[in-house]
Amino acid sequence: MLLLVILAFAIWGWLDHFGSASSWYHSGRILQLVRDAGPTGPLIIVATMAIAIVFSPLPSAPIAMVSGALYGHLAGTLYIFIGSLVGASIAFTIARVLGYQAAQQWIEQRFPQWKLGDQRRLMWLVMASRLVPFVSFDLVSYAAGITALSYPRFLLATAIGILPASFLLAHFGEAAMEHQFAISLILLAVLLIAAGLSQLRSRTPDD
Repeated sequence: MLLLVILAFAIWGWLDHFGSASSWYHSGRILQLVRDAGPTGPLIIVATMAIAIVFSPLPSAPIAMVSGALYGHLAGTLYIFIGSLVGASIAFTIARVLGYQAAQQWIEQRFPQWKLGDQRRLMWLVMASRLVPFVSFDLVSYAAGITALSYPRFLLATAIGILPASFLLAHFGEAAMEHQFAISLILLAVLLIAAGLSQLRSRTPDD
C-alpha cells in the first residue's frame, strides 16, 4: 500500500514537470493524452483517477467520461472501477497511518457512546455513501481511514458502491463521443426523479 502512495505522488510530480498538474485535469487534454498513449492509455486512466481521489480538489468525473469515450461501456467502466479502488485505498491508508490513533483518542474522550468499532455499521455506511452522488468520494475514503473499519471491509463496500456510478460515467462519456449526451442526461434525470419519488414514498406513513 505504501508503494501505491509513493506511485501516486510520483505520477503527480511527473505531470507537474510538464506544466501545472491541475491543468491536466480537463477532459479535452486528458482525452488527447490518453489517445496519444496508445496501449498504455488504460494505465493513465487508472493513475489519473487515483490521483484525483487522493488530491481531493481535483475532479474525477472528466477522467471517467474520457474512459467511457475511448474504451466504451465495459472496458471504460473497468478502468474507472480500478482507478477508484486504487485511489480510495491510498486515501484510506494515508488517513489510517497519519490520523487513526489521534482520532480514536479524541472520539473516545468525547463520545464514549459512539460505537466506532461496529464493523458492519461502518461498512454499510461507506457503501451507502458511494451510491449517493453528492457525497464526497474522497472525504469518505479519508474519513473511513480514521475509524476502526478494517481495510478488507472498506474495499468491499467501496467496490460494491462505486459500480453503478462507474458504469453511468462511462456511458455518458461514450454517449458524448457519439453525440447522444442529451439523451443520456434525460435518462439520468428520469432515473433520479424516480429514485427521489420512491424515497419520498417510503418515508410517507401508510394511511
